[in-house]
Amino acid sequence: MEETKHLNTKSKILEGVRSYLIKNGSQNFSARSVAKAAGVNHGLIHHYFGSKEKLILAFIDYFDQQVENKFKEKVKGIKEKSELAVIINELMLDPSVSSVVVELLPMGKESTLIRERMNSLIQGRIELMAQMLEIRDRRDAVMMVGMVIGMVFISQVDAELTVEPVIKRFIEKIEEKK
Repeated sequence: MEETKHLNTKSKILEGVRSYLIKNGSQNFSARSVAKAAGVNHGLIHHYFGSKEKLILAFIDYFDQQVENKFKEKVKGIKEKSELAVIINELMLDPSVSSVVVELLPMGKESTLIRERMNSLIQGRIELMAQMLEIRDRRDAVMMVGMVIGMVFISQVDAELTVEPVIKRFIEKIEEKK
């Protein structure tokens, strides 16, 4: 029972990080601002995470796992690789994903550990793309992930942008190389 309470409080705090980043961006990010967004006493953040940096690191892991789980769940039933473009488009244009990615990247300037964790997250996405699309040349997987991240940034200023046709075209080019 006590362990469940701790997990619920931690999850509530981590969801507070997401909520804060979506609503306010990374400026003025603090334990107090997250506590307010999560509806908890700010002392609990220090109790569970110890520091702002450790909170951000825990959130990156939490966020990464959630996005990866969503992605893997959605791709279970696909029959053609081009269907991945639709799924990637949905995920990347979902504000709970895209806004958070946009806000997390600059936070890497604050800390080597955060930068390394973000790098690890991106490397994981490169490997996942290579696996899902059966990409043999790592450079193609890097280009795919770089393109998606870039399009996430562009989508923040161009609401009409759809990532899907660009990703479909990229998948076609990869298939042509095989």
